[in-house]
Amino acid sequence: MSSESTPRITVKAANQDNELEIRSLIDLFERTYQDRFPIKGVYDPRFWSSHINRRFISLLAYQDNQLCGHIAFQPERANPRQVQITLPVADFTYLRQNSRFASDVRSIVEELAIRQRWQSLYFFVFCSIPAMERQAHSMFGLTTTAFLPSYLSPELSPCLQDEQERSSCSIQLACRQFPLEQQAPAVLYVPTQYQPTITSLYAHMGFERVFGDGSEDTLYPADARGVERQAFKKTSVEQFFVHPSLLSGDEFITNLSDAHQLQSQFVFVSMRDAQCPEFCTQLEALGFSFCGILPHIQGRESIAYYRSSNAQDSVASIRPRHAQAQSLKEAILSLDTAVSGTNPALQENSFTNRTNEYN
Repeated sequence: MSSESTPRITVKAANQDNELEIRSLIDLFERTYQDRFPIKGVYDPRFWSSHINRRFISLLAYQDNQLCGHIAFQPERANPRQVQITLPVADFTYLRQNSRFASDVRSIVEELAIRQRWQSLYFFVFCSIPAMERQAHSMFGLTTTAFLPSYLSPELSPCLQDEQERSSCSIQLACRQFPLEQQAPAVLYVPTQYQPTITSLYAHMGFERVFGDGSEDTLYPADARGVERQAFKKTSVEQFFVHPSLLSGDEFITNLSDAHQLQSQFVFVSMRDAQCPEFCTQLEALGFSFCGILPHIQGRESIAYYRSSNAQDSVASIRPRHAQAQSLKEAILSLDTAVSGTNPALQENSFTNRTNEYN
């Protein structure tokens, strides 16, 4: 079919009070994913009627007056210019028949982001749904910036039929930045070995970052905290956002060294903090591994670390399809092997025995 005869995609905002529209949206998820979409609320009309225009903005995509796609945008409460893309679905039939489908959606997303003056878009890609990775790159123009192994609850993921499918419980983080005005490159502080990978990720998103030597003081607002903890009982995941300069003593590191009961832990360290490199070294001595960056998420730029009590929960278990994501995975595994191979504390730590599978 020629591009001239291919129908264009049109979009409209979803109406939480339109029962027929919501029923059509649920039908779209059922046609596309059957019952395998990890967030089960998408199959319940009450989920949509209570969340549309309250928790997120929903856009419906139509071709020839038929519903063929959906995207939701959820601005962060504290940072509304930082927006999460969520609950995407596209009818595979239309994707195959319409060569312009992905590019049309991408143009719509870009125009909306510029008009709303959004600073960044990010998307948690379920590894259990390969189509999501394609959507992240082709439809939304995102860059994979981190892998979070075994982040999902087994109850949320159609995985765990056997241990080889544990990667289905993992997610990729994909991001895109929108420069609103010309600014000088931001200064980041990260361990030297990660600087080339981080530079490459920002360059892929069209941004430049420079690295400081750690001699500068880090200034924070009066209400900033050293640690913000989030724990998720259903997933047995615990995560921390950390500003190292605001920590008092070694209590946080000491508590981490004793906290082995949870399945997975993630620590996101502010890269704008001059003490970040030293803090990262302490994390690595406790068996945490570098897994990427979180650019402009929850009001900060963070370097990401994880550790798990299960040796199979690792970046190595994740199988990305897109070339850029695969390249990042290879860089992370190479860095993890190099760091653990030169740090005696890591070689002795039970959490880092999993690096043997990379060699």
